[in-house]
Amino acid sequence: MAVMVKCSQCHAKVSLKNSTCKCGNDLKKDKKKLYYIVYTFNGKKVWEHAGHSLKFAKELETKKKNDLIDRKVGQVNKELKNIVFSDFIDNQFTPHYRLKNKAFKSEKSRFKVIKEQLGDILLKSVTEYDIDKFLKYLQLERKISKSTINRYIATVKRMMNYAIELNIIVINPMRHIKQMPVSNERTRYLTNEEVERVLTECRRSRNKNLYYIVQVALKTGMRFSEVLTLKGKNVSLINRSIIIAQHNTKNGKQRFIPINDALYDVLVEYFNQCGSIGDEEKLFKNKSIRGAYENAIKRAEINDFNFHDLRHTFASRLVQKEVGLYTVSELLGHSNITVTKRYAHLNQKNLRDAVEKL
Repeated sequence: MAVMVKCSQCHAKVSLKNSTCKCGNDLKKDKKKLYYIVYTFNGKKVWEHAGHSLKFAKELETKKKNDLIDRKVGQVNKELKNIVFSDFIDNQFTPHYRLKNKAFKSEKSRFKVIKEQLGDILLKSVTEYDIDKFLKYLQLERKISKSTINRYIATVKRMMNYAIELNIIVINPMRHIKQMPVSNERTRYLTNEEVERVLTECRRSRNKNLYYIVQVALKTGMRFSEVLTLKGKNVSLINRSIIIAQHNTKNGKQRFIPINDALYDVLVEYFNQCGSIGDEEKLFKNKSIRGAYENAIKRAEINDFNFHDLRHTFASRLVQKEVGLYTVSELLGHSNITVTKRYAHLNQKNLRDAVEKL
């Protein structure tokens, strides 16, 4: 919606931002100019006469905005107007979202937390205060990182936008909620000596698959979820390759990872131990290795090191071996090279070679 000016000389309608019409007429001095309110209603553009006064035109614009909101409120889906947030997530949003988004599986855990904290509130009654309180709960009580909180913000925004599409609500309570500033510069990685300590403790673990899972992560840079969703058909010892299916990657693209000699030996040992694995069978049948992994890290006397840091270790080693950032980016499956540049400082030889040319 906007206020437009009609020139008294050529009758052209122009924006308020223009002080001069295309015909050269000075609109500021034009006492015969007319104002119009322009808006869209039922898919059609409407030009409503607002007289000669700019003040009146702006007052009419405000009134018209409120009238349109009132009409929309009157069109709210009567069947769903008293639905609580948790029922909306289960019955409306989830069936809609799971068909359209490949990241649905990774977001299910967030749905659960959202329902636990906001589920009993009527969807139409959720306020910015409720959202703010929820975000503080995530940060202060659950100690969730800012980047993960931003994922929650994005998820709730999607839910509210879909509620607007269904005419359950008119205004998105997330409209003023901003993403938290995040620095993703953490690049904690293991030294060669630390790697050996970790692998030794993983070998000793009661979880017989832990050693092999960690080896795959260290030698491919795969994400935790990518490792645990590998199936027999994704790993070919003959072709010495791993194919990560597009529905299991973060960027939704299939990824090819070569199997080097060291990983080949590890996988041969694993297959000899567990026997044949069908094409549709999971390579690693463990639902969770968190406890076993944390215990192994603790016994190895490694501090501040999570599973995802194995991926950082893989990338850091490549860069230190002077592998180009574009190649590293391809292997990691990064959406763009900017994410990979966090490792650039590890290759100081390129910098030294550059200044030696002076």
